[in-house]
Amino acid sequence: MKWRTHKAITRTVCSKLGIQAEEIANASVLPDKEPDYIYRTGRRRVYRVRAPHHGREALDLAFNYLKRARKAYLRGDRRYIEYLGRALHYLQDYSVDPKEKLWIFEYRSGHAHDERENGVARFHVPEEAVSTGFNEVCTPHRVKEIVYGAKPKKSPEEIMFLATYLSAIAVKSVFNPDKPPKLEENYSKALKIHVVLVLLPLLILLAGVTASTLALAAILSFVMHKLDFNYHRWKLEHDWFRP
Repeated sequence: MKWRTHKAITRTVCSKLGIQAEEIANASVLPDKEPDYIYRTGRRRVYRVRAPHHGREALDLAFNYLKRARKAYLRGDRRYIEYLGRALHYLQDYSVDPKEKLWIFEYRSGHAHDERENGVARFHVPEEAVSTGFNEVCTPHRVKEIVYGAKPKKSPEEIMFLATYLSAIAVKSVFNPDKPPKLEENYSKALKIHVVLVLLPLLILLAGVTASTLALAAILSFVMHKLDFNYHRWKLEHDWFRP
């Protein structure tokens, strides 16, 4: 998106929530000025590239920055301004579908991308999208579902609505998130179950300890840790409200 579009969306959303908007609006263009980098693995080496502003990786960056913004805000650390600005940038850019369709094939088109961004720049920030975002129940897990479930748009009007809607949810999640009921109780229960699941392979295989059984137990414990989605959900909810 154009810088003026990033700033206009961010300024409008923050102002509607009563947040001092200008610094965050200026931070919302930082990924274009001071790019983030990610690492990719090639055939012979690992190399660093500029982080993409579209696709799953952009959403990963956005949500990670949202978590960092929330933590910094709770600690009184003014770096939340930069983190939130960067998160908003990726959410807003993600809303633009850079692909064109030829029969049944889709391909990335620089022309389509630029044309859509130019079209978006002619639209005012839709207040309906702001109110729709603020009216969402913004528990951390629900915010994550909305962010990762969003699909980029092709028409300028739809792009502007989605970018503003996601921005409203993001800003609310940092400054005024909804706390799930019985949070401590549910997190404590999920943590206890998680500990049992992770330790279970180790306890079972301790009967015959060899290097291979210990390695297998470690792998199984790691798999159990990764697959315990209920624990990861409640950990996200719990951590969101702790500095």
